[in-house]
Amino acid sequence: MGFAWMFVGLGMYYWYRRKSKIPAGKALAVEEVSFPEYCPFKIKNILLAVKSLRRCEVPETAFKIAKEDNANVTALNVIEIPPALPVETFLYDKFSAAEDTLHKVWAIGTEHGIHVETRLVQSRHAGETICETAREVGADMIVIGASEQWHKDIPFPTTTVEYVLKNAPCIVWVASVPS
Repeated sequence: MGFAWMFVGLGMYYWYRRKSKIPAGKALAVEEVSFPEYCPFKIKNILLAVKSLRRCEVPETAFKIAKEDNANVTALNVIEIPPALPVETFLYDKFSAAEDTLHKVWAIGTEHGIHVETRLVQSRHAGETICETAREVGADMIVIGASEQWHKDIPFPTTTVEYVLKNAPCIVWVASVPS
């Protein structure tokens, strides 16, 4: 039965080629399409803004992009200091959690074969600090995570992400991972 189907298939092939006036043994040439306005974008520096590391998808996204373009990655964690306290205030719990997060991000980057520079900064406003750091390191892309509720309820997940989207000196990739 299998041979019968093969012969039917070959018969249909030759019938279609003859009907379309295409020689049966000739290969078809595929026309190449070109877009003169297309210019590939090369990413050299990525700024990865991390607050916590409940899930690994956000840094992994940045590292996969970095690996594809052989880019440098700077992981930034900003500790926001409340206005009631001086900016120099050392908040041990937040500092140790931020350090732990940056260490995990560094480990994930090392697994992907990416060298990761880590930075821990205290500031009043995380969005401003992220944009300033992006300018400082010459970032071509900022990868920032958003809360899980962004894609469900809220048009902008936080004022930090909204500020970065409006004021960033480069492309911003907002990664929102559903639960």
